[in-house]
Amino acid sequence: MTQNLSVVRRYRRVTSVALLGIVAACGETRPTDPLSQPALAESWAVSLVPCPTGESRAAQGRVTPAGGGVGLDRNRVVVPQGAVLDTSTVTIETPASSYLLVEFRVDGHEHHQFLAPLAVTLDYARCPADQLARGDLSVWLVDPATGELLQNMGGVDDRSARTITFYTDHFSGYAIAN
Repeated sequence: MTQNLSVVRRYRRVTSVALLGIVAACGETRPTDPLSQPALAESWAVSLVPCPTGESRAAQGRVTPAGGGVGLDRNRVVVPQGAVLDTSTVTIETPASSYLLVEFRVDGHEHHQFLAPLAVTLDYARCPADQLARGDLSVWLVDPATGELLQNMGGVDDRSARTITFYTDHFSGYAIAN
């Protein structure tokens, strides 16, 4: 019963946030940052780390069944041998956002399942130092369209390099939280 009550409360919270987003969007003529809705992060008891940028950047590269790597600035993905069956184009994009959001695509698809885990390194050098001091950092799988936190990916934080590395077997959008 307690578990059902918890699910109901979380559903109400997410539904309330969604309704607020719909009401706020009425009459809105410019695109909004989907991750600027902190209530979604609160449902997981984590906070996305503010790392604002007004600039969108993207890069792409080819990976083969033998492996490969693609980088954008210091954001990087390393694809091991056997993770893909065919030569594929990997795209990394850091859209303009209030938070550090990095989106990955394979052959233009927003979601992709790999045959083996790959290493992803996210660069958080643009994040203000005072925002990083609030706790341990982790990477979260997010829905880039809604900002919904989907899964804690963990990660190994290298504070001196200002990067965090995690392993995944699927692509989508990722953000840093503490």
